[in-house]
Amino acid sequence: FLSDLTKRKCLTVSPDTPIARVISTLSSNSIGALVVQTKQGIVVGIISERDVIHSLAERKSLDGLVVDDIMTRKVVSIEPNFSSPEIMKIMTENPKILKDPEPLIVLGELGDSSVNFFMRSWVNTDDYWNVYFEILETSKIELDKAGIEIPFPQMDIHTKN
Repeated sequence: FLSDLTKRKCLTVSPDTPIARVISTLSSNSIGALVVQTKQGIVVGIISERDVIHSLAERKSLDGLVVDDIMTRKVVSIEPNFSSPEIMKIMTENPKILKDPEPLIVLGELGDSSVNFFMRSWVNTDDYWNVYFEILETSKIELDKAGIEIPFPQMDIHTKN
């Protein structure tokens, strides 16, 4: 699935792109975010509808702003060859997870600065909470091993002299 995503055209902007152009691009392409990269092709952030709305609420105007002023700088990515079978292994190796119905992994939502996958498995009622926490912990450990960080909300504060 991830390899299919990487075949899609990824729209990008540079850090010096005016916010008005970002809004136009988001709207005309019916998307919620753009990857920010330098002229050398280095990814330095992502700018989303949420970044624009938060900036507008704080500043009351977007005049003169460029992407670099309001983008989210921490970008988490995984290699295209990181596959759902590797994630599925976390669930299939837990003996308390039922084989029928079969566990599944789906693309659950496109977040402001993320692509969110949902893991779904079935267990006996008495095992639910234990399995829930086991899967959560195991998933975090495996993501850490793969060098994948969980993005936590952050705020950049810009001061003017």
